[in-house]
Amino acid sequence: MSKFATCKCIGPVSVLCVVILAGCEPSATQRSSSEKPKTKIAVADMTNEQFVFEVRRLADKNDYKQAIEMLSERIKAHPDDESLKRTMLATKIQYAESIARIGDLPTAATIMEEIGQLGRELFTAEAEGADRVDYIASLLCEARARAYASDVEGCVDSIRAAIELGYGNLEVLKQDPFFGKLRSSDQYAQMIGTMLKANAAKDILEYQPVEFDFTLPDLNGNNVALSDSHGKIRIIDVWGTWCLPCLSELPSFIRLQKNYADDVVVIGLTVERTETETEARQQIQTVVDQAGINYTCVLGTDNTTRTVPGFKAFPTTLFIDRTGKVRLRLDGTQSYDKMQSVVEYLIAEQQ
Repeated sequence: MSKFATCKCIGPVSVLCVVILAGCEPSATQRSSSEKPKTKIAVADMTNEQFVFEVRRLADKNDYKQAIEMLSERIKAHPDDESLKRTMLATKIQYAESIARIGDLPTAATIMEEIGQLGRELFTAEAEGADRVDYIASLLCEARARAYASDVEGCVDSIRAAIELGYGNLEVLKQDPFFGKLRSSDQYAQMIGTMLKANAAKDILEYQPVEFDFTLPDLNGNNVALSDSHGKIRIIDVWGTWCLPCLSELPSFIRLQKNYADDVVVIGLTVERTETETEARQQIQTVVDQAGINYTCVLGTDNTTRTVPGFKAFPTTLFIDRTGKVRLRLDGTQSYDKMQSVVEYLIAEQQ
C-alpha cells in the first residue's frame, strides 16, 4: 500500500494539499507497551516500503528537511526509480504548503520552483489519470513561484501548460497571495483574461448544442416560459435554497443580470425540499429578499431536473443562445469570471 496520496484542493491559498495516509505499520504510540522496540534499520538497508514509511514518519513530525535530505540521497543511489521522485514531489509540496501557511512566501516560492522542475522531469503533456493531476499541481506550484518572482511570461507559460492539461480554475489566481505582485500588471491581467476567453470558447465549441424549454410558475404563480425571452441569451441556474454551493453563486448571477441587462436574462430554476408548493415559495422569497436577487425565479421539481440536459447535481448552469439552443452546461459552483467569459463569447458570436 502506498504511504502517500494527494488531495487536490484548489483554493485562494492552497494549490495542492498533500494528505499523508496512515501506513500499514503502527506508530510508536500505537504499539503495545509490552512490545519490544524494533532494532533501527540503517537507511541504506531499508526496503522501499520501509524507507517511504520513514519519510512519512519524518513528515508527520514536520521534519521535512530531513525527509527531503533522505530522499535526495536515495535518489542519487537509485536515479531511475520514479517512485522515489514522486515521493519527493509529494513531500516537497507538503513542505511548501506548510511554509506558505505561516506566511514565509519567499522560502515556499523557492521550493515551488523546484517542484515545477521535478514535475516537468517526471511527466509529459500526454500524462493521464493521476499523473495528469500531479503534473497540473506541479505546474501550478511553478506558476506561483514565478508569479512571486514577478516573472510574468514564465508564470503565464506555466499556467498555459496547466490549462492544456485540463486545468480551468484561473479565477483562484486572483486571490492567491503568490500572485499579489502581478495583480497590478496590465500584461498579466490581459493574459489571464485572454486565457479565460479561450477556455470559454473551447468549452462552447466542444459542447453539442441541444434543445431545452420549460413553462413553470414564478413566485406569484404566473407561468414563465423559457421561450418568452427568445432573442436574449439565457442563463438558467438550477439551484435550491437548501444547497450551500448554490447560495454561494447567487452574487455572480446578480452581477451578470445587472451588468448585461441588455443582452442577458437570468432565471433561477429552483427545486426545493418542502412538503408543499406554498412552503417552497416562502423559502425562495426569503432568500430572494435577503440576497437581493434581481431576476425571476421559477418553481421546478425533481421531474423538471430530468429534462435538464445532462443534469447531474446542484448547482447546474445552462447557457442558452439567442436561438434557444443550450450551448454549454457547467456543473458545480462557478466563478463570476468564468461565467462572464461564456456570456461575452455568446454575445460577440451573435451580434
